[in-house]
Amino acid sequence: MAKPTGKPNGRPKKIIDYQLVEDLASIFCTQEEIASIMKCDVRTLQRDDEFCRLYIKNIDNAKSSLRRVQYKKAMSGNTTMLIWLGKQYLGQSDKVVVDNQADAIKSATEIVAKVRELAVDSNE
Repeated sequence: MAKPTGKPNGRPKKIIDYQLVEDLASIFCTQEEIASIMKCDVRTLQRDDEFCRLYIKNIDNAKSSLRRVQYKKAMSGNTTMLIWLGKQYLGQSDKVVVDNQADAIKSATEIVAKVRELAVDSNE
């Protein structure tokens, strides 16, 4: 068994700048982007409970802020935003017109039959 040397084993613990985490999460940075900026592996961040708590909190705050601005735009009469929010939250959708090809074929067949009937009648 190895004798203790008094020196710590392994790599030093990564110090996480939690203020930077809050700032980046509040502008919708992904965990991968934050890890890249902090020069560490994303798993290092994901294993840190405080990082996870702050990340979720600030992403949620950013979503709320964005939703608030969108709502204000819609309420001020921005029709594009009204339509978009209606689709997202009220289940509204654009009316989709579907050409029924079978009906078109049936109509064309009926027309051709009528023309043939008229042609036969005129030859008699």
